[in-house]
Amino acid sequence: MNNEGNMYHASICIPPRHWCYEPTDNIMADRAEMNLLMHACSFFPKPKVLELGTYKGGTTNNMAKIVSALGGHLVTVDVKSCPSTLPEVQRGECLPESVVGCDIEDKYRSCITQLLVDPAEDYSYMLAEFAPYDVIFYDGDHSYEGIRRDLEMLKPMRNEDCIEMLHDVWWDVTPPPVDGPLRVMQEQPKSYILNFTHIGVLRTGSMLKLLGVPNVAL
Repeated sequence: MNNEGNMYHASICIPPRHWCYEPTDNIMADRAEMNLLMHACSFFPKPKVLELGTYKGGTTNNMAKIVSALGGHLVTVDVKSCPSTLPEVQRGECLPESVVGCDIEDKYRSCITQLLVDPAEDYSYMLAEFAPYDVIFYDGDHSYEGIRRDLEMLKPMRNEDCIEMLHDVWWDVTPPPVDGPLRVMQEQPKSYILNFTHIGVLRTGSMLKLLGVPNVAL
């Protein structure tokens, strides 16, 4: 494990899975990142997972492979309109409501709750209905203000062993395309970049969980 200040590079070993649980290609995240997200879900017997940022549902499908097999539940959230804080580079990712989640496969729908929210209103009560969460994946508003807001909103909705993961932590690009995830990571007493990807883990407890052995073999 190597470190850059308070950010550490951690290597996570992904155990072999049956081929049907391998990730499918996704334009929003590479296969190594999908493997890490799916691996996190596999640590819980009936995982309760929250994804912020549905887009078309490619990442949703990959996590749902594990969540569905383990009898869990996945809540995926996107916005009806662009938040005022959303970085300019992300604004093309705000899709019409009819397109959000359009690629989510029918076979996974039974384990997924898809929510569309107004970013200008308080929607925390909608997420609290399904809490506490075992895995939270922050892939929505990548502004510093947006991520801080999401972290504070979800703090009471984490279970004790919750694994919190951020996407697009651009630790290796200067200047980063979006800097919110990186700034939040740098603020933590300790944070972790996984397998030299752009997936970050916020808390030492989450990191220790990922270094262990999954509860369920797939």
